[in-house]
Amino acid sequence: MNQIGYSAASAEILREIIRQAEIKLQAQLQAALAADSRALGVAAAMATIAALLMGGAAAVFQSATAPAALAWIGVWVAGILLFAGTLAVVSARAIGFDFPGSEPSAWEDDIGNASTLKQSLGDMADHYDTMIADNARRMKRAGWIFNASLIAAGLDLAGGIVCVVRLLAPASGG
Repeated sequence: MNQIGYSAASAEILREIIRQAEIKLQAQLQAALAADSRALGVAAAMATIAALLMGGAAAVFQSATAPAALAWIGVWVAGILLFAGTLAVVSARAIGFDFPGSEPSAWEDDIGNASTLKQSLGDMADHYDTMIADNARRMKRAGWIFNASLIAAGLDLAGGIVCVVRLLAPASGG
């Protein structure tokens, strides 16, 4: 519950507050679903790249002329990419998200206590305010996890490229 005094508002203003809160909750839901879709797409791309790297590593292991270290770099990079992809999937997992609207049974206390419409609307506005804040917290946490997956993948790929270049670069004689 928040500290806003909804009791001072008229029923008309409370209806508008609730309407706007429902719009905000719907917008949060759409943004969260879009973020989940992006995260799963990135996870699929990471898994695909990891599979390609593992196939390349297997081919290098079978080669008599390629350095085995090259294959191990591929295995290492693929493993970290799978970890990063897992983080992306975790960021898109189902969470206790609050949706707009209410269930009829949520009004049971209001009916039982003979609350006025204005009191009930004030309680609903307060409840929606809490829901919006809870959703924002959940979305922020999922965003941090997704960003961690991107950072892990980026550092992994950059490190893999550096290792391959150093491994394959001709030794400079001085």
